[in-house]
Amino acid sequence: MLLLFILIAGSACQKRPADSGQDILTKLPGGDSEQLIQAQLAENLSIDAEIASTPAAQKLNTYLVSSLKLDSQVQKLKERLIAESKIVESGHPGEVEFFRTTEGNYLAVGANYVRFDTSYFQPYVSQLLFKYVIPGDTTYNLDHIQESRDLDLPFMKRSQAEAEVKKILTEVGISVHDDVETYALDSKALQALEQSMKEKGDLTSPRDGSIVVKEQWSEEDSIYYMIFRTDIDTIPVYNLEHGSVESNTLVMGSSIYAAYSSRGVEYLDIHCPYEKKAVAEETLPIISVKEALASVTNKYANIILTEPTIITAVEFCYVPTLNSRSREEFRMVPAWVFELEEHRTIADESYLAHSRMIVDATTGGEIL
Repeated sequence: MLLLFILIAGSACQKRPADSGQDILTKLPGGDSEQLIQAQLAENLSIDAEIASTPAAQKLNTYLVSSLKLDSQVQKLKERLIAESKIVESGHPGEVEFFRTTEGNYLAVGANYVRFDTSYFQPYVSQLLFKYVIPGDTTYNLDHIQESRDLDLPFMKRSQAEAEVKKILTEVGISVHDDVETYALDSKALQALEQSMKEKGDLTSPRDGSIVVKEQWSEEDSIYYMIFRTDIDTIPVYNLEHGSVESNTLVMGSSIYAAYSSRGVEYLDIHCPYEKKAVAEETLPIISVKEALASVTNKYANIILTEPTIITAVEFCYVPTLNSRSREEFRMVPAWVFELEEHRTIADESYLAHSRMIVDATTGGEIL
């Protein structure tokens, strides 16, 4: 009897196990069509996120894809971007072909990327857009120009400027998603931003201490900055890399950035678009966002989170994954992507670190 009493008392004192992902799944409010999820998932783990996109069908294909060969489009890109300029320098180092014009505009085309910028965009606008980067983040932070998103500029409507860039992308064989993230920056906003950054010392080059300023901005300098997404079957393709260099599992996402002014395209950065080769698997069942969230909860419930971590965004997209070590062919998988924001403190300095977890929407497993 004494032994039985000790066993019962001991079991009563044990710590109650954390809710499993399945437990959390059943407790979340709303149905699968819910566009906003707010819940405490585990200790120091919560979600406060809108669902940015959802699958249009309950069953989807996986595809075999390869990198779109952009170096076969050099002549077309020259015609669209630098046809009216005189080329003063060109070369073909390795797999990259480049051209520089009398105006200082630059075009480089590689096997799976394109880089074009004008002497106006680089360095003047570039340093204003890309200066603010959150420590530990993998993407540029555009929060300082959020108020200018989805506005129109006097020289051209936003939708028309987007269409002009889309036309170039379509001509080189890139399927572009309908939704575009666009920021309208007029000359006054650009000048104010430059002045603010100059006063803070944010325009100082870390290499030689020099400062490059335009100082006088005219209406002609007003510009749209755009973030495009490639797509497959109208579903956006993941635009960031995942995996690791150390294990040779790094896979590049597909990203497109552009800028457009009254002068035309000022900047175009295309990185690693993919093209379909064949269907890998047909009509696989797709798990719901809440089922995918259970996988996230299970992972982080087993990690000691010492600081609050919040899931701030959820998106459904196609994610390229390794199909073989040759990297000639990849497997494109439908997936749920969760963006996490973690409060961190290093040397008494606090900041937000961003990371992502990708869940295969056909299996519920994590894509690393």
